[in-house]
Amino acid sequence: MSCDINQKYQELNAAGVSLGPPLDVQHQTPNGLGFYRHYQQGSIYCRNDGINSACAIYGLIRQKWSAMGWENSALGFPITDELPDGVAGGRVSFFEGGAMLYRPDIGTFETHGAIFRRWRTLGGTNGLGYPLTDELTAPDKRGRYNHFERGSIYWTPERGAWEVIPGIKDAWAAAGWERGPVGYPIDRPQRMPGVSTDFQDFERGSIYALGPNSHVVSPAGTSVFATSEQFLTWGSFNGVLPDRDFITVTHTQSFPQFGIVLTLTAGPAVTWWKAISLFSVTRGDFQEVAVDGAHPTATMRIAANAFDSGGVFLHFKKAKAFGIHTGVYYLLRPDRMLGTNTTFTWIVD
Repeated sequence: MSCDINQKYQELNAAGVSLGPPLDVQHQTPNGLGFYRHYQQGSIYCRNDGINSACAIYGLIRQKWSAMGWENSALGFPITDELPDGVAGGRVSFFEGGAMLYRPDIGTFETHGAIFRRWRTLGGTNGLGYPLTDELTAPDKRGRYNHFERGSIYWTPERGAWEVIPGIKDAWAAAGWERGPVGYPIDRPQRMPGVSTDFQDFERGSIYALGPNSHVVSPAGTSVFATSEQFLTWGSFNGVLPDRDFITVTHTQSFPQFGIVLTLTAGPAVTWWKAISLFSVTRGDFQEVAVDGAHPTATMRIAANAFDSGGVFLHFKKAKAFGIHTGVYYLLRPDRMLGTNTTFTWIVD
């Protein structure tokens, strides 16, 4: 890599990019890590360790970088020239620690550190779009954030940086952002297969969103209780379960205010009694759907608020002998069904 500022200036002129005449001689940067020279319409900076070549910076991006403290800012040295980005006259300069972006209809804003890295992982301007703010300190003083065109990214030292997308973001904002009941995001937004309902876990709860509608489940987590039965996750299905059962699950969209339609179907060879109920430590089994050889399919509707208090499971039960019904599995996080029609097919006795 070259740190020849004069050579870079000549290359820019040859490419039709004019910074105008120099305003001073070449100087070492105040931090001693590189060199710079100012010109009438911009500057050229480079590090003296040869990691990156000399880069030109000018216009509103240079002005903002200057206000942040030049190379001593969180952005560090530029590692690219200013480049066109996207449509509508967008421009970007990448730096050691982040990026500065400009678009005429938005203005000039920066993103850096873990938030910048998450934004770039998500596709940059093709993902969440242009930043609408600089990286800022959250009102509770614990976290940091950037707002973007199509969402926001929030960071805490304990949980890292996670995006919050429209729908979920609107509900979270209405509840008080990070100072509301659920705290900061702790994972990316997700969907169950086959549906359009988004959900995202936060420090103290989860938010579900479908278009303009949303539902908050808080507090998060489950009650701890002693049992000899197996605990399942959603990834346990569609494979052989610990009791040698085989249960498949499918999801389709259910629209009315996050209510759930749960269907239990017995496989063609299943004749003995099978059931799924809601269960909590305080209430026990409190809603149930059951099938047997004579009634191979049954459906129940579950209200969205069934999971609001946390500590609610799906309890899978079956007859292991005539007249004896035995619980075998507890499913963690059944609130993932919010906004879905979910069908469990219990294939093997």
